[in-house]
Parts: sequence; C-alpha cells; structure tokens
Amino acid sequence: MYNDKYIEDLFNNIKNSIVNDVGLAIKAYCSEYHNGNITSGFFAVPRLLLPEIDGMGAYITGNVNSTASNIESYLEKIMSKIDDKYSVYAKFISKIYRHGLLHQHEPKNCKYQGRDAAWSFVVSNPNNPIEIQHKYHLVENQITFDKSIQNPPFVLQTDMTLFYKDVVDSIDRMKQESKTTYRKTFDKARNEQLKVQILT
Repeated sequence: MYNDKYIEDLFNNIKNSIVNDVGLAIKAYCSEYHNGNITSGFFAVPRLLLPEIDGMGAYITGNVNSTASNIESYLEKIMSKIDDKYSVYAKFISKIYRHGLLHQHEPKNCKYQGRDAAWSFVVSNPNNPIEIQHKYHLVENQITFDKSIQNPPFVLQTDMTLFYKDVVDSIDRMKQESKTTYRKTFDKARNEQLKVQILT
C-alpha cells in the first residue's frame, strides 16, 4: 500500500525529529553540567526515545497496541545488529524504563533472571570516544556487599548518549527492512496509526 518513497520520507522524518529533539536535550544537559549546574533532566532522553522505538517496533509486530512487544521487538531485531546486548536487555529496557518513565516519575526496580535488579544511567559527553562510552553502556554492576549470595543483585548501567546514537543509527536499517522483511506488518501498523480517532 505504501510505496518506497513514502517509507523513505517517513523514516527520514522520524530520524530528523529524534536528532532535533533528543540531540538538543543531550546538548543542553551537557552544557548545563559543564557550567556547573548539575540538575536532573536526564530522564528526558529515554522519555523521548522510547515512544519512537515503540512506534517503529509496531512496523515489526504489526500491532500498534502492544507497547512492550513493540519495544522488545525493535531492540531484539534491529538494535541488536548494532550491539547484541540490546537483545539481552530488551525486556529490562522495555519494562523498567518505558513503563516507569511514562507512567510514573522514575524507572522501576525489578527481579530479572532471578536476581534483584536496579537501574542506573549516565549521559556521557557526546565528544567522548565511542570506546569510552561503550564501557558504561548496558553493563551489569554487581552489588557484592555479601559474597555468600548465589545470585547477587545488580545495577544495569546505560549510557543514554550512546543509546540515542544507536537509535539514530538503527533507523536506516529499519527503513530498509520496512521495504522488504516487514512490508506487510509495516502496512498494517501504519494503517492503524493513521486511523482517524472518533472522540465522543
């Protein structure tokens, strides 16, 4: 139903929107931090990115009403081609960040693979070398206050600057796969997204 040019334009618009919104938020945060104004505001990055990931993930699942499945599918099938850790932590990111940040003030804590798990993230300077950013991205930091614990709790640290970059880098791949692998589910989800909502 939707031709290749339509798909090209749509994903180019999504990419531009993410760069303009999230890229600006990261620059503003880093500028404030550099000026000694250590403020909150870093929740803005995942709050802005996860709905976009949800929307693009719908083109994989064909179901616009399944947020968790859409986010997990996008992380597992598209972003894992950039970094395979996205597949490992897809459920964690979806449940902890998306639901916590869009329905309450902060991400949630949880049990993950039988272990108590918590979250932590940084917004690194975008000028840092990429290998430095990777050291702090999707890394489990075990909490080892008691060496006798069999499955020690951990904190999953995420670098939101790198997460943003990876999302931006993933869009061209999703654009191509929407023309081929996910063509039917793309059409189905796009029809649903564009459906006129009747308010009573």
